[in-house]
Amino acid sequence: NTFDLGLSVQMSIAFWAKGFPDTGNPWVAKKGTDFGYQVARAGSTSFPTFTQTGTPGIDSPTGTMLNVNDTAWHHFAAVWDGISGTRQLYVDGTLDPGVNLTGDYGPSSNIAAFEYLVLGGRDLGGLGSYTPCLLNDVRIYRVALSQAEVLTLLPASPRPRLNSRNTAASGMRLA
Repeated sequence: NTFDLGLSVQMSIAFWAKGFPDTGNPWVAKKGTDFGYQVARAGSTSFPTFTQTGTPGIDSPTGTMLNVNDTAWHHFAAVWDGISGTRQLYVDGTLDPGVNLTGDYGPSSNIAAFEYLVLGGRDLGGLGSYTPCLLNDVRIYRVALSQAEVLTLLPASPRPRLNSRNTAASGMRLA
């Protein structure tokens, strides 16, 4: 919980993901139900959401721009600015109009300081609380990134690629 206080007014979460969460399971979460935040699948739809509880805005607005239930890598940037009252989700550098809220002021009263930050799952314990996906270059900021700043993350962190090479007698090398 060393960074939670700064996240109670502004935050940005950026990452690459390949794979689609099961219903109710996120890519990145700090609880996210009842309190906390998460970038996840919006219910049983094929669209992402950025859940932020403890603020005036809708907890989990459904994205509308891109069906991310495919086999491609996608870059997600979830941005919440409790000072200007905006919450946004960028997918591959483009703002999703379904997750473009105004009037979502902070500070958040439910930042989930007593929960674990979980990548590819949720802090629920037990089986079935994970997301069958790949994650790369996960970043969490204590500031609200602008669209220009989100776009600068794309060339600096290209879509991950699986490289293979035959290494003679020792077999195949994957990187």
